[in-house]
Amino acid sequence: MGELEDKVSKLEEDISVLKKEVTVLKKALRNKIARYEVNQIKLGHEVESIVE
Repeated sequence: MGELEDKVSKLEEDISVLKKEVTVLKKALRNKIARYEVNQIKLGHEVESIVE
């Protein structure tokens, strides 16, 4: 493989890793929002969920 192909391959691997990390962060944020909404409901506040 040439140098350019090696760089493209490395970038593709990096993108794959970043996509996985973003997925984990999105799930964590969704869980945090859901816990917040449950807490607000327990406090008697009317909440319209933004988590789908």
